[in-house]
Amino acid sequence: MKKVFTLVFLIIFFISTNPKTALGVGLAFGGRIATIPSVEIIALASTGSICFPFGFTITVIPAKLQPVSYYIPFWAVPRTPTIPHPGQSILGKYLGILPINCINASGVPFIIALPAVTLSGTSEL
Repeated sequence: MKKVFTLVFLIIFFISTNPKTALGVGLAFGGRIATIPSVEIIALASTGSICFPFGFTITVIPAKLQPVSYYIPFWAVPRTPTIPHPGQSILGKYLGILPINCINASGVPFIIALPAVTLSGTSEL
């Protein structure tokens, strides 16, 4: 278990110190926010699992495509003053994948990974 947490820490450290992340470089995404938290987190919660994202997760429905979930870490400062809510439009950039620590109903830790948003902005309600 100590190895898992060490690995998670190293992944987060290297991603957070990457100059591309700091500059907001990444792949673009956009669409309408369907759920907060993401569908994956909701499904895990229904089985008794608990996840600990340092930020929040969302599921976005892009135009004419399948829903995609993203992880917005606490250090990804939004470019708009609105707090994301279901039904809002969102536009942003993501770069890489960050792990989210979870514990299942029997107390065994595991990790899920979602694309990490580095820059985003939402519409008004």
